[in-house]
Formats: sequence, structure tokens, C-alpha cells
Amino acid sequence: MTSEIKNPDGSIYCSEFTYNDFKKSGISKGVVDNYVKAGCLKDLPDGWKLYFPRFLEEFSSDYFTQRLRCTNDKGKYRNPKGMSTKIFRPLELSIEKLKDKNIPIIITEGCKKAIKATIEGFDCISLGGVYNWKCKPVNDNDANDINTIDDFDNQDIIPDLKNFDVAGKVIYLCYDSDMFYKDQVKQALYKFAAYLLVEKQAVVKLAILPKGEAKGLDDYLIIYGNDAFQKILDNAETVTLRQIQINLSDVKEKGKEKFPIEVFPTKIQKQFMDLQKQMDAPLEYIFCSFLFGASLLMDCKACLCVRKNTEWYEHPILWIAIVGNPAQKKTPCISLFKNFIDEFDTKLTEKYEADIKSYKKALQEYNKGLKDFKKSKNKAAEEIPIEPEKPYKQRLTTQNFTVEALSKMYWQNQQSGNNGIAILVDELVTFIKMMGQYKKSSDSDEGYFLQAWKKQLYNVIRQGGEIDYTIKVSHNIMGGIQPKVLDKSLFKNTYESYNGMIERWLFACSDYLSTGKTYYSENEFDSDLIRNIYNKLYNMPKTVYNFSPEAQFVFDNFVEDIAKQKLDNRHSDLVKNYLQKQTDYVARFALILHCINNLERTEITVTTVENAIKLSKYFIGSFKKVLQESLELNSLEEYTINLLKTKGIDKISPSKLFKKNTAKYRNKEQAQIALENLSGKGYGRMIKTSNGGYNFRFYNG
Repeated sequence: MTSEIKNPDGSIYCSEFTYNDFKKSGISKGVVDNYVKAGCLKDLPDGWKLYFPRFLEEFSSDYFTQRLRCTNDKGKYRNPKGMSTKIFRPLELSIEKLKDKNIPIIITEGCKKAIKATIEGFDCISLGGVYNWKCKPVNDNDANDINTIDDFDNQDIIPDLKNFDVAGKVIYLCYDSDMFYKDQVKQALYKFAAYLLVEKQAVVKLAILPKGEAKGLDDYLIIYGNDAFQKILDNAETVTLRQIQINLSDVKEKGKEKFPIEVFPTKIQKQFMDLQKQMDAPLEYIFCSFLFGASLLMDCKACLCVRKNTEWYEHPILWIAIVGNPAQKKTPCISLFKNFIDEFDTKLTEKYEADIKSYKKALQEYNKGLKDFKKSKNKAAEEIPIEPEKPYKQRLTTQNFTVEALSKMYWQNQQSGNNGIAILVDELVTFIKMMGQYKKSSDSDEGYFLQAWKKQLYNVIRQGGEIDYTIKVSHNIMGGIQPKVLDKSLFKNTYESYNGMIERWLFACSDYLSTGKTYYSENEFDSDLIRNIYNKLYNMPKTVYNFSPEAQFVFDNFVEDIAKQKLDNRHSDLVKNYLQKQTDYVARFALILHCINNLERTEITVTTVENAIKLSKYFIGSFKKVLQESLELNSLEEYTINLLKTKGIDKISPSKLFKKNTAKYRNKEQAQIALENLSGKGYGRMIKTSNGGYNFRFYNG
């Protein structure tokens, strides 16, 4: 494969960099020279390149791993593009040993680790990464890698592995010791173990390296020696499918993002953290309620020009569902900030009462003047009295959420001021169910609210045309809801996942459990801190904000990242749509956070955009959590498992599963979500196909 590099005396040599790099893994100069002589290792000016021996054949392949001297953000190792990943077999490990079912084999991550283990007497092969046993489902152009196994099961498995017969063979999986700090690595380990156990029928054991200074297998052998590692192998537990499923479920539960309190002003953070202890309530509910109050006060006053010279404007419109069980104190958290908003509503009511009193007096004078004018014989010399304008009652929040009432209140607010109208309720379920009451009509409440989320023009005509409004409508919405009720309303009984309604909601979730302890704070709750912020937002003039150039760059990168995430077919259409809506929400979060801190400055900073992205990540994580719970995936998983077992099905696609029971799954997307979650918990494997679709291989254990 490569030409030998020799000293004048004929000895093989490599650069000092190459020798030292292998020496760090406990590999001697003599072993390195053997790989050079065999044509597998090539010394390069910028590092070294290691060509892989054929896995099950006695000659070299074109596949390699390249180590760079100078690294960048892309890492220090490179592999050839456009080729299926291969398993690395050290030269010291014979093919006969690989094929012998009675000889155990160790699988680790990294070529040098495999070489070190093998030269120490431990038969070991390696993958290039934790998920490198999988590949894109395309035909391999290498004739020696022809797929010899059922395509359904193996379209996304690397050729070396799918042609490796390990039925009954003991396989030790030995990953780095930090795997239990990294959920993604832990997931990869257990998913690989499940594949080997069920589909390859191997006996799988986990050789877990202890925490310490030795991160990888090569480090462990250098520091602790062969005997210590042999004890690890002797004590390695044979893993069962049930153990894998339990561990994968545990990993899944840890995936939720924590609420980023650091995006708020320091004084607010301290105040709310102390308040959380006093209320014995979830911190997420407190911050989200505060954020909502700020948003509704800014509505119809502030907007963000997302990109200059475009029509993309975002407004402070948030739809927040506080998701929790009755004992999680949803209502107290909402009510705390509603009390501040009620102060503004009280002043608006007082102003209206004074205005209506003045209006009635002016109306009496007008009627009298009009009467006198009509009686006058010299009308040309007199001016016609001008009828006084009737004042309209303004309000900031309502619990009356029919379209007629909302549109009228919104219109009235615009006639007398610059306020929006928000829906703020203790329980969202009635509102959610109400939105679907005109579903069979082309003029649906659902359509009205979809427009209101984006502040778009909407024409309201009801009651035979007696009500006719065309308004650029917007409504902030917030309320509490229980997980089970959420399933029966928004996710099941009222809406399907394709109408765009679900994706517009921000779900505030918390795992906080009440302690029942009484907390006496040394600091008195500073209500003026909240009141002053809210007063500034309420009294702010109409203002258009823009991103700074640096902030624009960060926001545009976020939008590009969302576009890339949407290409991942592991996501359902519902999740992809939710991700897309976050591009709007990040702009809105940035606008609200900026005005909370410094509404006088019209340019939004890069730090504010970064904080907005942190908020978005929390809500994305909460949405995925709610999606699993609200679709009753636990019961749906059980139903799916029972269906596959009773029907004797071990392979199925999401569309075929949907057709098995259209009432239970409701659509193909939900069937795919159920299968994805079963795959994530070790009950099977989602197999990506060459046409971009997915199949599911059921692990019936």
C-alpha cells in the first residue's frame, strides 16, 4: 500500500511525532515499524496515516484513519469521505481468532487502543466512534463488501459488522471510563449491545473501566497493567436485553434541558430563587410567568425587525402552557404576576369610568345643543354641534376567549391606546377545547388564533354579518394544564399534529416536588423590582428594534442550525415543525429580554440573542418531554409491543403500523414517534432506508 521509508542503513523509520504519538498508548517503536513495513502505516509531513487491514481477509484496504499534527475545531483525526466505516483489526490479531466462536473478542473505540490491547495478549478490535457500527443506507461500491444479509435488517449497518458471524461468541464492549458522564455515549453503548445480542446473537459483556486518571483502554493498561484489566474481564457482567432497556430508559429521562435562569437580570434571579423557596414551587413556573407578564405589556408597542430590508417582523407574543399536576402550584405562580397586571387593569377601569362620566356629560350637552340647533331659524349662522366620541373600555387580560369578544376588546384597545389583549387563565383546557368548536366552518376560531400568533390581518364576521372586524390581531396566552388533560385536549381530542397549533405552544415543565418545608427568608419580597420593570414596559413608546451586526450573525447561525436539524429524519414532522417555530420564538425572546434590561436602546446585543437561544433550548427539551407524556407513549408503547408480539411481527414500517390501527395511532407521524421511543428504550432498532424512510426491527425479548 505504501512505500517503505528507510534510514541509510536500511532500517525503517518514522518521524519523532509518530513514534511519540503511539508511545503515549504504550506502543513500542518496533511495533510501529512493523506496521510501516506491512504497508499499513505511512508517515506524513502533517502527521501519520494508518491503513486498515481487511477485516476478514489477508490484505489491506483503502480505508484509513489519519492523525494530524496541528488540530482545529474539526478534531485531530480524519477518515476518507464517501466510504463506509470499517472495523480496525490489528495486524497481531489473526482472522482465525476472529472466526473462532470459542475465542472472546474485545471491541473498543480507537485503533491505538486495539493495538495496545492486542500486543498485551487481549484480542481486540475497534470502531472509529461510538456510532460507527452504523452507516448511511447506500450500496457499497467495494466488491469485497457485498451485502450478503437481508437488506431490511442491515441497510444501515457497516459491511464489516453485518458479515461478521458472532453467534454464540463472547464479545466484551470496553468504552472509555467517562461514558457514564456522557449520555450520548452511554446510549450508543447500550444500543450497540442490543444489536449484538438480538440481531447477531452474541454473548455480550460490559468491561467497564473504573473512574480515574485512565480514560481509555490503552491508558488503563499502561497505568494498572494486564492483571488489573484481566480482573475487569473476569468480573464483566453478561448483559441482558431487559438490563439494556432499563438503562436506556434511564438515559432518556435525563435529556431535559434545565431552565436557564442566568438569562435574566441578576436581581431578578436572586429574588425569584428566594421566592421559590418561600412558595415551595417550581422555579420554571415563576420565571415563565414573569416573562409572560413582560410580553403582554409590550404587545402593540415593541417589535423586532429580524432582517433589514425584509418584511420579517416579530412581536412579543408568547403562548405558554404551565404543565404540571395539581400539587405543583401552577396557579399560585401565575396569580403572583397576574396581580401586577391587575394593577394596570384597575387603573384602566378607573380611567374608563372617569372618561365615561365625562362622556355622558358631554353627550347631554351635545344632545341639548343639537336640539337647539334644529329649532334654530338661522342654521346657516350656527355651527352644528360635534358629537363626542364614546370612550372604549380598555383591558390587558381576559378570560372571555370567544372570537367575537376577543376581537372586539382588541379593536377597542386600539381605538383608545396601544395595548394588546391577553388570555390569562388558571386552566387552559376550556380555552383549548373552545378553539375547535367551529372546526367544520371555514371561519374557525382555530384559524383566528393561528393568525393571532403571528399578528396577521384577520376578518371576523359572525351573527349574520352584524359583527365585521378586520384587525391585525395578536394575543399572548398563558394558563396551567395537567399532563393527562393536555393529552385529551391539545394532543388528542381537539387537534391533529398537522394543523400547526401544537407547534406554537411553549411548554413550561418541571420535575420539582414540593418539600413541605416552611422557609423564612431574611429578605422581604421586593415587589417594586417587578413593578418598576412592568411600569417601564407598559409606558414604553412604540419602538422598532434591530439586531446588532454581531447579534444578527448569531441569530442567522441559529436559523441555519435549525434548518440542519430539520433534515434529520429521526425527528417526526411535528418535532421538525416545532423546531422551525423556534426561529420566531428566539427573535421574540431576544426582544423581550432586551426590553426588560434596556428598552431605550434600539439595538439588541449578541449576549441577548445567545440568552434567547438558551431559552429556546429549554422549551425544545420540554416539548419533547411533553410530547412523550401527552401522547401517552408508555401505554402506546405497551400497545405496540403487544400488537407486534401477538401478530408475530418483527419488522414493520411506521406507515404499516399506522394502518394496523388508525384509531389508535391517528397518523403515520404518531406511529413513527411510538417506534422511535421503543427504539430509544432498547425494544428495537429504527433502520434508515436508502429512500429516506424508516423501518423498525422489533426486539422480542
